[in-house]
Amino acid sequence: MQSILSFVSENPIFFTVLFTLTNILWLIFSFYQKHKNDKALIDYKAEKDKELEGLKHNFGLELERKKKNFGIKQEVYGEFFNNLDKFQSKAQIDSQKSINLYMHNFLIDFVTASEINDTDAMAKTTGEYHQNLQSFFANLFDELNTLQNECNRLKFFAPEEIRIKLKEITISYEQIFKMTNQYVSNVSNLFFDESAQNEITKKFTADIQPISDKLKTDMDNIENLLRSDLFS
Repeated sequence: MQSILSFVSENPIFFTVLFTLTNILWLIFSFYQKHKNDKALIDYKAEKDKELEGLKHNFGLELERKKKNFGIKQEVYGEFFNNLDKFQSKAQIDSQKSINLYMHNFLIDFVTASEINDTDAMAKTTGEYHQNLQSFFANLFDELNTLQNECNRLKFFAPEEIRIKLKEITISYEQIFKMTNQYVSNVSNLFFDESAQNEITKKFTADIQPISDKLKTDMDNIENLLRSDLFS
């Protein structure tokens, strides 16, 4: 220990230079480490900024896609529901008025012809009545086919639940049209048999009621389903 102190005392300049060089090397090392850490921090920040920009870009694309899909769905669903509403009005309200008018005219003409026992006029009146019914229901089925084509357009946008529900609605309408056509045709053939008329009316009502109830429920549900899918 004494020899070390003596050596230091005898060579102060050497140790001053050595100490200075050590400090310089330490400063260089510290600067290098700081520069290295700063560069790593900058690179890390740049990487995170790039990731953030990527997320923003993807989010923007997703938002744009949703806005575009919303616009398309809004147009298609809006047009479809408007057509469905018109069809429902025609099938339920207008059809009832038309059938009542056909039956009213038929009854007047048929009774008038039967009072004078004009069998030709009775046959003609019955034939015209059935022809009017055939033409009327043919138009209704054409309208139903148009609605089914509208439903097919939705397969590109609507989920399966909506497509199934729309299929059930068109099937219900088809069943109701066929049953109603058959019923009003049969009633005219039993004009003078009140008991038979009551019997087929009772059967018709019992058969068609569950279908009508289901149709009403499905119509209520489809509006909610379309609205829910539109804003999903």
